[in-house]
Amino acid sequence: MFAQRLKTVLVRNLCFCFRRLRFRRRILLLLTSFAVASGAFALAMRNFSGPSVSVRETRVGGKRYGPRKACEPSDRLNGRYDIVERLGSGQHSTVWLATDTSGHGVQVAIKVLTNEVTALQGTVAYELDVLQRIRKASQSSVEVAGFKQVLQLVDHFRVNGQYGDHLCLVTKVLGQDLLSVQRGYPGRRIPVPLVKHIARHMLRALAFVHDTCHVVHTGQFVMDIKQDNILFDTYGICAPDLVAADVVLADFDTAVPEDGDHQRLIQPEALRSPEVILGCSWGVKADIWNMGCLIFELLTGNPLFSRKPARTSTGESTPEQGHFAAIYAILGQGEDFTKLIQFFYSGSNFHEFFDIQGKR
Repeated sequence: MFAQRLKTVLVRNLCFCFRRLRFRRRILLLLTSFAVASGAFALAMRNFSGPSVSVRETRVGGKRYGPRKACEPSDRLNGRYDIVERLGSGQHSTVWLATDTSGHGVQVAIKVLTNEVTALQGTVAYELDVLQRIRKASQSSVEVAGFKQVLQLVDHFRVNGQYGDHLCLVTKVLGQDLLSVQRGYPGRRIPVPLVKHIARHMLRALAFVHDTCHVVHTGQFVMDIKQDNILFDTYGICAPDLVAADVVLADFDTAVPEDGDHQRLIQPEALRSPEVILGCSWGVKADIWNMGCLIFELLTGNPLFSRKPARTSTGESTPEQGHFAAIYAILGQGEDFTKLIQFFYSGSNFHEFFDIQGKR
């Protein structure tokens, strides 16, 4: 009952504010008031308690992302950074813990991109450009709320590998990610106070990224506002209090400048916003949609929507049609709904979801 009610309220508010950039404040107030109103749910939550790489070709889901730079502990990069150990790896990069020997032995994280993604910087990939925008904006906007909630670039350089250059991005070392935190709770349901803290910090981060840096965080493949792209600034702290810790939005490898290409298909399939599904132009609002989906999932332990084909009178629908039908079913009616349909009509996929009269 709680999950269904939350889904209905959340999606209607997401779509009602579809074209309003000031929606961040509204969804935060919505989340806060809804959590307070759901006293029984909050009471139940109160009983829970949280909890060396060689050069090679890497394929993820059949896609080729290129060789990675070979690093070993004690290797020195750029004449300054001594490699300590590998922290993790993703589709486009490997992240290493390193010691900065130019200062007081401060430990940093170095993200080493594959050679192919390095070659695409500035044309298809914009991670360095985006991080430089964020650093410049942070230096001139220290009084603007949100800059502490966004990953900051410390340094960057290139190293040569067997198959070409690799861009290296140096940042602060952060603590555990939200995905590992969520897995520590029964049913993957995070207590309401912590969800409110995460939502508040992420909305500040998005306000800074959108309004000051003019960047859209969401991207293609597995990139989006999701649990393993959100980290707590708790590195080196034993038994940290997560409600008191800074929450940081990280991993901008497929982020796009606001003036970049906004026509390509973006977002993981289950998190796609309506304008993306229907092939409309998209922008910073796509990040807000993802944030709303994430809030629901953190509270309930379940995704807001699943992409399941639905059987209709004319046959079985596609996963995309089933996904959009689930959204459409709780949009409501009225003047705002009519405006949404008019906006959806501009999408290249509109007639895959609506008939000639504009009906689903």
